[in-house]
Amino acid sequence: MFSSPARAAELLRGVLPPALVRQIDRSSLVLQPGSFVAKRLRAQHVDLLFTARYRGGGALRIYILCEHKSSPDERVGLALHRYMGEVWDQHVKLLRHKFESVPRSAVKRVNAAEARSVHRWLGRVLTAASLDEVFADEAG
Repeated sequence: MFSSPARAAELLRGVLPPALVRQIDRSSLVLQPGSFVAKRLRAQHVDLLFTARYRGGGALRIYILCEHKSSPDERVGLALHRYMGEVWDQHVKLLRHKFESVPRSAVKRVNAAEARSVHRWLGRVLTAASLDEVFADEAG
């Protein structure tokens, strides 16, 4: 149902603060392939990852996780961290796909970075000729 970018935009309008919704170019929403939910849990969970653009420029990833809970679960925060870790790992996989050899120092840099830096770097991966260009404005 929410795999349609138009439906996902409606969901975002309903659950995010209006000031944040205004910053997202909802017409740029693109569903990304794949799932971060373990196969054994897919009967109770649905997840979708969209890319979009900030209105002021820059890349954005929006992860939507819908989960059926028949009772309260005190470990839901841990599960969300696990899913977000999978999304973060996808950034590193993209670097490895583009540049083949990615030094451990670059992986550590991504893993330790704030989301804002990772998104800025991700926006450069497709056009950068080297890892140095991806991390151009960052001190090592």
